[in-house]
Amino acid sequence: MLIACKIKAEIGSTKSLLKREFDMKDLGEAKKILGMEIVRDRSRKILRVSQFGYISNILNNFRIDNGKSVQMPLGGHFKLSLKDCPVRDCDVERMSKVPYANAVGSLMYLMVCTRPDIAYAVSIVSRYLANPGKSHWEVVKWILKYLRGTANVGLIYGTNRDNYMDVTGFVDSDYAKDPDKGRSITGYAFLVQGCVVSWKATLQHVVALSTTEAEHMALTKAVKEAI
Repeated sequence: MLIACKIKAEIGSTKSLLKREFDMKDLGEAKKILGMEIVRDRSRKILRVSQFGYISNILNNFRIDNGKSVQMPLGGHFKLSLKDCPVRDCDVERMSKVPYANAVGSLMYLMVCTRPDIAYAVSIVSRYLANPGKSHWEVVKWILKYLRGTANVGLIYGTNRDNYMDVTGFVDSDYAKDPDKGRSITGYAFLVQGCVVSWKATLQHVVALSTTEAEHMALTKAVKEAI
């Protein structure tokens, strides 16, 4: 449990109240929670959240802790589709031994917590959880190699000089880049004080008939999130 408040005395009173009702151990200032590492620099008034340890563990679990890293979350040469899914029983059996779902699940958690930069790539590989093929697995390994070179990347939260709430949103869409159903992808990100607090990359639910329609659907989803 994390307790946050502007007034330190209120934190103490909240802890005392909880201790009277429950068996509780006070671990002091937050350093780590749910696989996320928290580093606070009070002199600069910033707080950094990252998952170096979590990334190290998944790289070790999937044996990507050695070798070269890559510079982008998703290589432009990858063109995945349902055509890459195995059809023959022997191929399905072979891929069933690959920890595809486990790896994608680990990437999803990482993306949701601290790594918006892999949101698009993770949205791609998550489409093929039901019947992944060899090329799908190659993309998952590519993402892991990217994380190997960027394990220290995290989110930094701070304030501005005027101490006012600065909220900025970005939204975009491609057009019919889904090779299987012709759907478009919506991507958005919202920043508070210059640091991202909400992000998403997802397939649109219906097929857009033009780039304008795809952009409008993306904007609608982003506005809902903003509200």
